Amino acid sequence: VLRKNVSAGILSFRISSALVQLSSFADTIATIGAEWATRGASSIVTSKEWRAFIMDNFPEVKKAVGDDIAFREFGEGFIGNMSRTGLAPLRVLDGIMRSVAASSAYQKLAFEKGIAIDLANPDKALIQEATRLMRQSQGSSFFKDQPLAITTGYGITDNKSLNKAVLTFQSFMLNRWDNIGRQIWRLGIKEGDYKKAATSFF
Repeated sequence: VLRKNVSAGILSFRISSALVQLSSFADTIATIGAEWATRGASSIVTSKEWRAFIMDNFPEVKKAVGDDIAFREFGEGFIGNMSRTGLAPLRVLDGIMRSVAASSAYQKLAFEKGIAIDLANPDKALIQEATRLMRQSQGSSFFKDQPLAITTGYGITDNKSLNKAVLTFQSFMLNRWDNIGRQIWRLGIKEGDYKKAATSFF
């Protein structure tokens, strides 16, 4: 109860709560690359066809309500309704950043595989791979993708409810730390791809 009320009272109706979503573009650049992230952003901003393509073919983008599982815990009644209204701008920007990541990943994968992009005929295999990259860069609000600290109470306080309280609207930081380990160390330095490591670090 305390966690839900604090989330509603602190984050709702605040411009900074929404604008912080834009920082996830850095994660898209680190995961997919600056060139493709820029192309993906351009596609989403300028093309109605691309926006429709993402909404029609990426169910995780369409169904996502934000970047944190806490969104799914708002109940009904005054507090629940206030929370949903106050956090609407945050959800909109979160959806835009997920759309950018999905578009960037789809275009990059199509280029690497030599597949011509036809928005009227989506490639299901590419969509699955692009969804995985989108999820890596943006995290996920779905239970199946949440870290063990939130789903089972593993680590930190060793209590699921307390862990959720500590990580309220911060679970994306666990995903970001995983990205640091994956992109800078495992795929960068460890594989000898120092350009990848440097770009991800930047």
